Amino acid sequence: RSIARDVFGFHCLELDRNFGEGTVLFTAHDEAVTEVDQSVTAKDVQDVMSKCPEWLKGCPITAEAKETPCYCK
Repeated sequence: RSIARDVFGFHCLELDRNFGEGTVLFTAHDEAVTEVDQSVTAKDVQDVMSKCPEWLKGCPITAEAKETPCYCK
């Protein structure tokens, strides 16, 4: 479990690096709620979240992303 959390934390930092500081508004378990420029697509976010960290080479990682005008839960 701790490795999964480390990978998730890595991805949250990558979102900030790729799309600007403060991109990740909050997290809930394995979900990151983000706010990005309208030019950023859900696929852009999904691609960042699906990247395998260098320190975990070969681990298959995938993610889903969806675009909504507001937080939906």
